[in-house]
Amino acid sequence: LAARGRADAERTVIRGGSAGGFTVLSALARPDTPFAAGADLFGVTDLEALARDTHKFESRYLDRLVGPYPEAREVYVARSPITHVDELRRPLIVLQGSEDEVVPPNQSEMIVDALRAKGVPVAYLLFEG
Repeated sequence: LAARGRADAERTVIRGGSAGGFTVLSALARPDTPFAAGADLFGVTDLEALARDTHKFESRYLDRLVGPYPEAREVYVARSPITHVDELRRPLIVLQGSEDEVVPPNQSEMIVDALRAKGVPVAYLLFEG
């Protein structure tokens, strides 16, 4: 769309929550990302950590989407945005609930800490409850 003049590439933003937040982070962690910034709402940063840390109800969810863990560990690592954080250079806002049991706060904190260490503009809002 930007190449056709139908969108302003400098103001194109991607946003999503949970699996959509994973999509935001994955899209921004590509060297050819078309997005100028992103909004990640309780997104998945590290698939392997999620497989280990999520609550019992969601514990086998990733087996169907990614593969059985730990047998498919290499796929989990390769597809995790945190693995590609060196490519993430666009500003990001991250919103997270403090008591989220499906996507725990450590998922957001990992990406926020990594981006702050790199000097990438990032805002983090942790909501109680």
